[in-house]
Amino acid sequence: SLVIPSQLQTLAVNNLNNTQYVDKSQITSFYSQYQESLHRGGIVTQIIKGNDGHRILIMTGLGLSDKGLTKTLYWYEAQLD
Repeated sequence: SLVIPSQLQTLAVNNLNNTQYVDKSQITSFYSQYQESLHRGGIVTQIIKGNDGHRILIMTGLGLSDKGLTKTLYWYEAQLD
């Protein structure tokens, strides 16, 4: 069976960068689009077009500490096609 690589990584909200499948500019606009939901502690799941045109499943949410939400985005991405 075909194993499609996926990965969970952490991204600093104040210093976003490229991931394997998604460019920094896409991540930045994704974050601003869903910022309100993320800052309420939500988990956002979306399918977007990645940097090479493939469909990429994104699941992301902000980290939690005993002081509340952190500035760290837990970012999971998997290529769907």
